[in-house]
Amino acid sequence: MQEPRKLTPLALKQLLEEDVRIPAVSIYTPMHWVVSTIHLSEEEIRLKNLKSKVVTAIKTRFGDDYIIEFSKKIDSILSDTTFLEHQTEGLLICACPGRFEMFYLPFDTNEYIAVADHFHLAPVLGLVNDYREYYVLMLTQRHPALLKGDLYGLYPTNLQLPESLKAGLGIDENGRENEQQWSVSGANQTAGGISGFNGRGSDKNPARDDRLRFWRLIDQLVVKHTNRDLPLILAGVTREVAEYRALSRYPNLLPQHIDGGSGKNNLQELYRSAMDVVRHNLIDRDHNQAIKQYLQLSGKTPRLTEADHTAILTQADAGRIDKLLLAAFHYTSDTIRDNNRPVPVISYPSPEYADDVNKVAQTVLNEGGKVINLDHASMPVKDVDMLAILRY
Repeated sequence: MQEPRKLTPLALKQLLEEDVRIPAVSIYTPMHWVVSTIHLSEEEIRLKNLKSKVVTAIKTRFGDDYIIEFSKKIDSILSDTTFLEHQTEGLLICACPGRFEMFYLPFDTNEYIAVADHFHLAPVLGLVNDYREYYVLMLTQRHPALLKGDLYGLYPTNLQLPESLKAGLGIDENGRENEQQWSVSGANQTAGGISGFNGRGSDKNPARDDRLRFWRLIDQLVVKHTNRDLPLILAGVTREVAEYRALSRYPNLLPQHIDGGSGKNNLQELYRSAMDVVRHNLIDRDHNQAIKQYLQLSGKTPRLTEADHTAILTQADAGRIDKLLLAAFHYTSDTIRDNNRPVPVISYPSPEYADDVNKVAQTVLNEGGKVINLDHASMPVKDVDMLAILRY
């Protein structure tokens, strides 16, 4: 069985360019990161129920021809315990005669199926615009490390930083105590098996000049050996982060940092904190600019905006849509993981408009426009699935 892929902009582009045969099946389902016996049973029941719904829809709209092929593919998933045990927050399945592709989703999702003449991809096409890669520098005086992240997680890089202030500068640090301790356990093996990551920095009688020399050394290595177009997030004690920020020559250093003393004791928690920074400083910024542009144009030049469903269909076919604003997710703590804080969850168009919304979104991307996935509560016009900013 072919493993799922990340839903990167390239993967989405390839998915849109490939031929789709009828019936085209789209399945979105939430999954568990860490799977217990109870969770495994939940995943199996959920997939069986979704399979049953898809089979009924295929029979109703397209007859029986594809049912056996589709059922065999789903059954192979259900029989693969290893596959079910290694997932992200959600799974997208795109299937049609002769094709069966799976994609990890970087966000929670509601359950959703569609059986149509095209894949229902509108809820994830905004990832073409939102997908981000970034660095996280774990700034400590013992075992500093540079990680690289994307929407799915954090991963070790090959950059070797000096493991201690003493190793880097050849100075004696005996007797210095640490006000900061990171512990990255082996719980997240998919992130490269980092374990036992501990940092110790001086608190009593700090040798500030030595620290600054150490930070400069680290900064020189980071600037020289990374893709400086990617944003860099600092993770560490606030005082030391401020020292590093003041001397750093990295050109794309994000203003927020991750507090090393806030109890983030594994890589998964560090990733969630990093994504909070990425969303606030990068993704939400782009979303807010699109919202602001729509509101300004709708007030000053209303002919360059469109909120009517039928009119948006016409404008998409004419290639006039520059940005399509979709109500594609909402924040909630009510997920299969019972989160202790609201998280973004993919949601879907109204059933009566689902085919149209998906066709419009794909047309806009194919015509060189942008799809902007917005929180339902942030849509400039309420109770609509989509809004358009026109080119002319």
